[in-house]
Amino acid sequence: MKKSTNWNPPLKIGLDIDGVVADFEMHLYKWFNLPTNRAIKWDDERIMDNFKKIEDNEEFWLSIPAIAKQSDLDFRPHRFVTARPIHNDWTTAWLKKQGFKDFELVTVGVDGKKSLHMDNLDVFVDDAIHNYLDVKDTPTKSLLLFCPHNRHYKTRDFIFHLNQIKQKFYGNNIVSN
Repeated sequence: MKKSTNWNPPLKIGLDIDGVVADFEMHLYKWFNLPTNRAIKWDDERIMDNFKKIEDNEEFWLSIPAIAKQSDLDFRPHRFVTARPIHNDWTTAWLKKQGFKDFELVTVGVDGKKSLHMDNLDVFVDDAIHNYLDVKDTPTKSLLLFCPHNRHYKTRDFIFHLNQIKQKFYGNNIVSN
């Protein structure tokens, strides 16, 4: 079998933060001593009833456990796009604490459209179905990170770990230097 000389260029990958690299949900439950079963709907009342209480709490935001740190990934995220209604400094500090560097951070706010910030990205990963669908209408490949609140949705774009991004984008034709 002849070895391929093709090389797949690095992907410009964008990621959501909460539910993708940060375990906001479980942290909030533990912070308020709430039941820790994962939400099966995106607008779970435990989150909705307590969000305003932590919105301006820097300690809460800086102490969220990571789902994935840079050292867990086989790529470097190019951009993080989030709806967090908090100070960008807190989000930047949290990302750097997890080993991420040289990234762009875009905050769209609670009602913002992430799809407006996909320029120059090859792939974007989110855990929220509405963001996944919104980004699908752009040239950027939209992937949905599987979690309990989106498991009912039917798509071939699910991934179960962030290191599956290249496989979803390139298929079985992954070749590296």
